[in-house]
Amino acid sequence: MFDLDREVGLWRERQERTSSLAAAELDELEDHLRARVNLNARIRDWRQRQERETALSPRELDELEDHLRARVDLEMELNPVLAPEQAFAIARRNLGEPVALSKEFAKAGRPRWRRWLLAGWAMYGASWFLPVVDSPVYGTFQGYEVQLAMARGVPGAGAILLFSNLAMLLTVPVLWRARVCANRWFWRSVGAVGAAWIVSLTPGWVLGSILSGDMSELLPPLLTVGFWTWTGSYICVAAALRLRAKDGASAAVRAVDGFDDGSPPGRPPRCNRRSSGIVSNKGALQ
Repeated sequence: MFDLDREVGLWRERQERTSSLAAAELDELEDHLRARVNLNARIRDWRQRQERETALSPRELDELEDHLRARVDLEMELNPVLAPEQAFAIARRNLGEPVALSKEFAKAGRPRWRRWLLAGWAMYGASWFLPVVDSPVYGTFQGYEVQLAMARGVPGAGAILLFSNLAMLLTVPVLWRARVCANRWFWRSVGAVGAAWIVSLTPGWVLGSILSGDMSELLPPLLTVGFWTWTGSYICVAAALRLRAKDGASAAVRAVDGFDDGSPPGRPPRCNRRSSGIVSNKGALQ
């Protein structure tokens, strides 16, 4: 478990051995270091609160956190007597409340992944009531009729349909940032469901007829708009999950037990001149 006093003590011993700073200067640097660590902890708590109380994406939270840190630095530049905690309180108050922040970002437009996700869900719901099969022998059937008929009359089809529909239902928690929905294997599996049905019920149907020797079924019933809407919904949702995963990749962990410099991922570490280079982007005391 991280021990702040121990780490600061080790840092001070290292400075005493390797630098020519006087004891008073080391005391001042140590006080500032502790204040910066406490500030980073407050900012981390603030971000966790935003994650709980708002619908902001990780990328939007990254932007807000960068803005908050910049405001804290500005307040300390304008008023050098302010402690980091006081500067943070002022910056947080000026930034606004979580609900207001969420509304402001909503006005700016929803992320692309939400539009793809809503489109996929709309297609999935509509496909249950659209014509899926148009057979010259048996007539036209809607989506829910085809699924019920397959589940009752085709061995093993019930389990396959259950898995297919369950894969779509498991994407609902993505709106609440469920981590499983951002995993690569998950969005690939959802897309594979749609692709598998296309392969199995088009060329797969013809190939099965040839291999079975039943040439009367060589030409399958016409798959109409409902089938393509249903399979396309999985492709749309998979694309949304992929975009969601890319959006969440920007929310890399920046702090290790409270030590960070607030630099966004992919940028070189930012060294505040007040910290004298004490806190690095990897959270180590140097």
